[in-house]
Amino acid sequence: EPLFLAADAMHEEFVVKPLYDKLEEAAKERTDLGAELLWRRARCHYEMATQARSPAEQKALAQKGLQLAKQALAADPENGYAHKWVGILLGRVASFLPPNLKMANAFIIRERLDEAVARLPEDASVHLALGEWCAKVASLNLVERFFSSVVFGEPPSTTFDEALVHYRRAWELRPSRYLADKGAEVASRAESVSEQEVSEWKQRRIDTPPGPRDMVGATLREMSVI
Repeated sequence: EPLFLAADAMHEEFVVKPLYDKLEEAAKERTDLGAELLWRRARCHYEMATQARSPAEQKALAQKGLQLAKQALAADPENGYAHKWVGILLGRVASFLPPNLKMANAFIIRERLDEAVARLPEDASVHLALGEWCAKVASLNLVERFFSSVVFGEPPSTTFDEALVHYRRAWELRPSRYLADKGAEVASRAESVSEQEVSEWKQRRIDTPPGPRDMVGATLREMSVI
């Protein structure tokens, strides 16, 4: 589909507002594009939310994006991108929620991202999102874990080592300065990581210049677990 080829090229160049306008116009004119258009619109709403200045606008765009991603998943339950954007947008919407709802979302976010990575094993941003999820959950303090155990029976569980598994894979697929920074941070906190690997991540921070792909990591950092 030419529309999708153009949209994906614009996405790679971070041409956000023109892409948003293009996809919203297509949604009015085309009714035959199903999940493929829906998840791309969801992705674009997510990126628009990261650029919006007011919290109210950020929230509205993220909520609309989540609605579109859920529609994409309903239209095509095997679509890895639909799973991916439901997971990521749940995390973005959670940043506007009270702690009990954030924690409830955390379990669903992990489920969606696991489904996404099973279908999109070569997608660097899915591995980056899973790395972010694992790092955030592994960082929960005792009070947050106690709160979760009271409300849900147990908190979501993971480790910095698991986060690093996904950061490693994301690095193999698409290196970035943001990823080098996160890898170095998490490697220093993981239990089963050699000093050599910690040094390698630190060197990557030095060797990797900032670039456009850092925007992907910066937006995923806004995912909220609790």
